[in-house]
Amino acid sequence: MGKVSLLLVSAFGIAGATIFFTAKEADVRASATQGVYEADVIAREIARSAYNAGVADVNRHGTDIDQALLDFGTRIESARVPEDEQCANGKPICARRTGEMLDGTYVVEASVDGGNGIDIYAAGTFGYQAGDRPVSKTHKINESHSVNVLQVDPSSTQCSELKIQFVDSRAGYCSAIFLQRTVAGAALPPEMVYAPGNDRNGERNTGYEVLLQPGTQMNFAIGVDDRCGRGGTRPTHHPRLRMASASALLAKKDPTGENPDYGAERLAAEMARYTYRPDDWAWTHWALDGTALRDGDPQEAPWGMVETDPNNRQRWRISFEDIPDWNLGPDDAGYDDPNRSLWATKRFGYDTDGDGKGDGWNDNRKIRIVENGPRGYVVSDVNGPDGFHDLRDTGRPADFSDQVIFVEVTPASKPCDVVATTPGSGRLGGS
Repeated sequence: MGKVSLLLVSAFGIAGATIFFTAKEADVRASATQGVYEADVIAREIARSAYNAGVADVNRHGTDIDQALLDFGTRIESARVPEDEQCANGKPICARRTGEMLDGTYVVEASVDGGNGIDIYAAGTFGYQAGDRPVSKTHKINESHSVNVLQVDPSSTQCSELKIQFVDSRAGYCSAIFLQRTVAGAALPPEMVYAPGNDRNGERNTGYEVLLQPGTQMNFAIGVDDRCGRGGTRPTHHPRLRMASASALLAKKDPTGENPDYGAERLAAEMARYTYRPDDWAWTHWALDGTALRDGDPQEAPWGMVETDPNNRQRWRISFEDIPDWNLGPDDAGYDDPNRSLWATKRFGYDTDGDGKGDGWNDNRKIRIVENGPRGYVVSDVNGPDGFHDLRDTGRPADFSDQVIFVEVTPASKPCDVVATTPGSGRLGGS
């Protein structure tokens, strides 16, 4: 074979090898790219699944954010751990859990978002082998999970009927109950849904209907009559709604004997004529803070404790403390003492041994509120995580057992009119 032929054979051999090598390299790159893609997908799936599990556990506690964080996982205080173990996104305190899923790993953290909700951070990691070197992919989710408080389900396609009943109240003063609704950002004037009274366990708001549009934000308040044991003087400008007069109206019987709700309807008609005035009451305590509501971020006010039924997010128990304006700010030395601070009682539970520290709601038994035929809702003891705080009449300044109502919204049996709203037509409670 001549030199020219040898050169041609060599050239073709080199070209073939180059082509083969290039094709092989493309296959390797494709495989690596496919590995990256699959790892990204799996990492996202791990993160999303871990996040969804975290949200489900938070939802189980209703509005009890403190308890949700206690049960979520290991408490982490960033100031007390090494830098690589601190909470994600610079959070000072969080609850963390870790685990394995889909042959990868996950980290989930929960922390208070500063409003009425919880920030949940989830990271899913999946590893694969790229030739002789290991590679891992991580996907992160950081979202704020809002806790809807006293809001009619905005996804509902029909109006809802409001039902209220007193349960397990141990009132000192007499109080009227007010509803204020916010529709499409406009706060409507407060409506009286119970006339002044006390010792009303089992009493339901019969005799009238309150129909609520989907998405309606509710707020409730007690208007306190601190002289109910001496004849009652509230409301000051509407004597027919004072405790004794209201009781007399409620007790009226239908002269024809045909309408068993005759007295309740007479009282409801009188309440409908009442226009709320703060000066009519010794003081008014709202369940939710009006300023926060105006910002679309419902948060508890000091004198009300709102808990969502863990088994039905359209039911709530609202527990009011009916003492006067008695509260300490975060900078006060007694802010964490349940014997001196309303917020401390709500956060830490009752102080039963007098050491200035709450025993923790987790140490108390839970109670359920269940339907019992004509008696409506009744309290049922239960030992377990699903239920409401066990309220006590402690005799100390704050016990949140004075006026206790159970609120429920259910699908209405008939349509309701769209409520006409004018911005500023009603003043938000607590503002």
